[in-house]
Amino acid sequence: MSVTWRQVAAWRTRRHGLDVRRPAGEALEVVSRLCGLHAQLMSSAGATLRARVDGLPDDAVEQALWTDRALVKTWSMRGTLHLLPAAEYPLWQAGFATYRHYRPTGCGRGTSKVCARRNRCGPRDCCPRSTSTSSRQHATPPTFSMVGRPKWCTDRRDGCPRYSW
Repeated sequence: MSVTWRQVAAWRTRRHGLDVRRPAGEALEVVSRLCGLHAQLMSSAGATLRARVDGLPDDAVEQALWTDRALVKTWSMRGTLHLLPAAEYPLWQAGFATYRHYRPTGCGRGTSKVCARRNRCGPRDCCPRSTSTSSRQHATPPTFSMVGRPKWCTDRRDGCPRYSW
């Protein structure tokens, strides 16, 4: 099978939602399909969304985050800040529950000062290796049966699953 660079560029453009602009009412669905918006700088999250959504007010991202509470700003992929749909937040937390690649510096390496943060932020947020087995047994991560399956898991475009797990 042979694929041209033009085909690769077209596929990437479509997968990133840049081929067809969506109406403002579908902004949250766009965030979901993108698996969140990079939000290390809030202006970049707004620019990312405005590149894909028509008629989006300038304060739409801030309103969805702070007023409507439809978005959650949290540390996620690549250890950076992202905006995720609030309805999918438990699912994302469950997915990152066992992810150990990005941890606070020194965490789990015997440095008591860093691991003392556990008392303030909870055993799942800091020092996951230093938590006791009993505390991990009582923490039940959310599953699809608890929060429902997101639309993007079952959406089909061109006969293929858009995203599948």
